[in-house]
Amino acid sequence: MLVDWLSVLFGALCVYLQTSISDGALPNKRQMDQLIKGVKWNWEHQKTYAVVKSGSGYIDVDVVSKYRLDGRSKLPTTKPPRPPTKKTVKPPRPPTNKNPPKPPPRPTTNKNKKINPRPPTQVGGSKNLALGKKTYMSSVYGRFGGQYCVNGNTKDFCHSRYQSNPWLRIDLGAVYNVDKVVIYNRKGQGGRFRNAFIHVGVSLNRLRKCGYFRGPGRNGQKITIKCPGGMKGRFIQIQVRAKTFLHLDDVQVFGNPGAKVGGSKNLALGKKTYMSSVYGSFRGHYCVNGNTKDFCHTRTQRNPWLRIDLGAVNNVDKVVIYNRNVQGGRFRNAFIHVGVSINRLRKCGYFRGPGKNSQKITIKCPGGMKGRFIQIQARAKTILQLADVQVFGG
Repeated sequence: MLVDWLSVLFGALCVYLQTSISDGALPNKRQMDQLIKGVKWNWEHQKTYAVVKSGSGYIDVDVVSKYRLDGRSKLPTTKPPRPPTKKTVKPPRPPTNKNPPKPPPRPTTNKNKKINPRPPTQVGGSKNLALGKKTYMSSVYGRFGGQYCVNGNTKDFCHSRYQSNPWLRIDLGAVYNVDKVVIYNRKGQGGRFRNAFIHVGVSLNRLRKCGYFRGPGRNGQKITIKCPGGMKGRFIQIQVRAKTFLHLDDVQVFGNPGAKVGGSKNLALGKKTYMSSVYGSFRGHYCVNGNTKDFCHTRTQRNPWLRIDLGAVNNVDKVVIYNRNVQGGRFRNAFIHVGVSINRLRKCGYFRGPGKNSQKITIKCPGGMKGRFIQIQARAKTILQLADVQVFGG
């Protein structure tokens, strides 16, 4: 069979060479397809080294043998090229953090939140006790009533009529410890505020002087009046002693809003004592032990005194003195002073005398007084001898 196949191939080549090839050129694929039609060819390469002689030269049969006839073979089934597969690159995994950071807190929005401006009512950490309280005036000019002097606003003012000794009074509503009164003068005609007295009291009948402003005031001036040692009071009164107007921008009162009056505790019990002199063993501590059967005793001297240190500043309402059970008449012309320091003693009361044996003598400090030191002094050349001294307050 192979011989038959070669014969057919050789014959075909000879016919082709005689008709188409005259210059020894090699046939191409198209020429070979025209040469043999209707035959299924296998494209497998099979080398052959036979040489066929043509009219003008030799042809290497290897060229033709590339097209090998094989009746049993079929056309090559070529698979279509597979499309390139895109490698799916997985995104890198985020690093795992056992303790992920917390998200930042969301900002709080203050939409539609009304913020009221802070009025100038705070001085040194203390509260303005006069803010919004009731007021009274000796007279009112126009619509400028006293409420404009306690609203915390220095842009408006209260105003009296032209009169003799005009005054403004503030009712705090309760008794407080008043440390100071701050007055804001009007921004116009400020010189009218002069010769002014500031009084504080637990009632209108018990007003006591807190301070004095000579003046004349300046426009918009801030005037601070300190009550020496502090004063107990419910009513604050500002009065100009002249025939004039009283007009002020604002009045502020500062002190302790938690004060109470009439404490029942003896503040002097067991506290330190000092005496101008001591007779024998009858020292000052016998006057603060709560026992009226013993006593403290000075020598005979001019103006003898007994001083008690309460250890802290207190609100002193009254001092109760128990006179000795013998020679009680020696206690006379006695002054009782209260103060926050020894250099700032102020008069609480006075006992004219002469005292009686075992007499209980109560000295009330009008309006209450702030103090750490209590001093009892007889203004005479005599002996000071007392059974007990008790101090009451808040």
